[in-house]
Amino acid sequence: KGQLVATADTDGTGTARPVTTAFQVQEGPGEYPGALTARLAAKAGFYLAEPVSADLTVLRKRPFITWTSPDPITYGIALGPQQLNATADVPGSFSYSPAAASVLSVHDTEPAILSVTFVPDDQDLYEDTTETTWLFIRPAPLVLRVVDTQKFYLDPLPAFSYSTAGFVNGDNASVLIGSLGFETTATSTSQVGT
Repeated sequence: KGQLVATADTDGTGTARPVTTAFQVQEGPGEYPGALTARLAAKAGFYLAEPVSADLTVLRKRPFITWTSPDPITYGIALGPQQLNATADVPGSFSYSPAAASVLSVHDTEPAILSVTFVPDDQDLYEDTTETTWLFIRPAPLVLRVVDTQKFYLDPLPAFSYSTAGFVNGDNASVLIGSLGFETTATSTSQVGT
């Protein structure tokens, strides 16, 4: 709209290179045929040049998303606002993957990847944006304890059993890997006592 945004002198090849051509666009996204114009300033006794024009395309802006990597959590803790807390520089809504209340498997050496899709309220001026961050999930502490048992002197050793404490997320001993073995220094001829 007739706004002067840059000036430059031509060099020996007739090329003009403005220091900057950055300017604030007030129009909304769309196509603007012939919106940019370049012309030579009039100089007495020199050539007269016709102005030339070019089309301007204004794209929707990509919102700026801020989402720092959350602190590590322990397996069994569901994702919530401490982890899913991205913000944007314009109003809109966030959709997370994995979703809130998800319980992720252990990722203590390689982080789990979290992603968010932001949909701005003003779809005419801003585009949908996706960002990612990462989260370490530490193993949950688990305690295995041998159940106290007894036997009579000279009887064979009884079968041993164990109890657990610390399973989370509805897990039980079926998720453990490896085989369970019991060891004792007691024998059938061990003296009476604990």
